[in-house]
Amino acid sequence: FINNIFSIIFEREKAKSIMVFLGESREVLLKFVWGRIIVSTAVGIITFLVMFLSGTPYALLSGIMIGVGNMIPYIGSIIAGAIAVLLVGLAEPFKLIFLGLAILIAQTVDGWVIGPKIVSETVGMGTFWVVVAVLIGGSLFGPVGMFFGVPAFGILKLIYIKLLNKRGDSN
Repeated sequence: FINNIFSIIFEREKAKSIMVFLGESREVLLKFVWGRIIVSTAVGIITFLVMFLSGTPYALLSGIMIGVGNMIPYIGSIIAGAIAVLLVGLAEPFKLIFLGLAILIAQTVDGWVIGPKIVSETVGMGTFWVVVAVLIGGSLFGPVGMFFGVPAFGILKLIYIKLLNKRGDSN
């Protein structure tokens, strides 16, 4: 349907070019979302396992919250972690040490092992640009912008590369 609309509005080659670009943009977004799901699942499982093995209350709930919160880069885990601290602190304050350890291990694995590998493979951006994308997206659109900032920058990178290639073809 969209292809037909673009074929009506633009000439055939331009419509084809737009559809290829939209397909590539969709691919960047889907790969990013799947990457975040994989990373967030790993963070939630690691948090749960450390808390469960140490006998910390609310291990499953905390693991799920921190895993889901991790879908929003950088800030989501902090907010979910604060809620988990409140829950565990009210139930068994001594077990906050194990919660802190669980979060530290999960975030270290996320930040140094799984996260950079997934983002670099899916979106093809360096760590610096991921942080910039999250900060700009967050400042413009809040938590939603933090999540979609990285794929938006990935799509901007795609546009940039296409413009460079087009410029190179015309010379």
